[in-house]
Amino acid sequence: MRFPTLPLATATLLAFALPATVRATDDLHGWYAGLDVQQSRIEREARTTLDGAWSIESNELRAFVAGLDAGERRASDTGVNAHLGYLHSAGERWLFGVELGLDGGGERVDAGQGPTALPGTPSLSYATQTALEFERTMSLRGLVGLRLGESQAVYASVGAARADVLATTGITSNGGYAKAGRFDGHRSSLQWGLGWRMALNERWSLRAEWLQADLGNVDIENAYLPGSSFTDPAYIERYRIELDTRQLRVGLGARF
Repeated sequence: MRFPTLPLATATLLAFALPATVRATDDLHGWYAGLDVQQSRIEREARTTLDGAWSIESNELRAFVAGLDAGERRASDTGVNAHLGYLHSAGERWLFGVELGLDGGGERVDAGQGPTALPGTPSLSYATQTALEFERTMSLRGLVGLRLGESQAVYASVGAARADVLATTGITSNGGYAKAGRFDGHRSSLQWGLGWRMALNERWSLRAEWLQADLGNVDIENAYLPGSSFTDPAYIERYRIELDTRQLRVGLGARF
């Protein structure tokens, strides 16, 4: 049995050549790379648990110390994100893509306070030395877009983000109590967001997007610092710190 090789080959070439022709004139299709200027907001919310010798102290003192580093702290900073991705046009309405991003980090929340006098005992005061810093964030996400004409689209994205995190805690008093703790590692989570992209010409495109990632918790336990007047009995402070990030980005990309 002979196969119709010539008609089959012709049909195959047409099947690939026609989409390629369409895509060649599609300014939102293909590989791209670019830079974003981003306004980042990081949020740090801590819960403090006291254990050990704190059990012999008054309810007033325990509540005061536990409340020094309680609640939410946030800070905003401006940075740069580099990205590399691929967009695929699926018909006249849909876009699908994948993107790798790298954020240089540097966002920091300083949450320390004090010294603050103990109510009812003004001669005794405590201070906290706590901070949170995102040193670098990498992300890999998928994109699904809806075209708004030939040169614009809106899209949603979801993927994985991994952040290098440095979190520090500390508490000192004018009575010689001095302790500190530290977490230096990474946290990963889902990252999701919404965006808009517009092709300026066949090479350059402009975009704006909002992203969010809830990076879970880090747990820290303070240790006595050299020179502390208290080492025994052991007073124990444990912190559970929740980490969240938000980014608003505006970027320029080049298709290649």
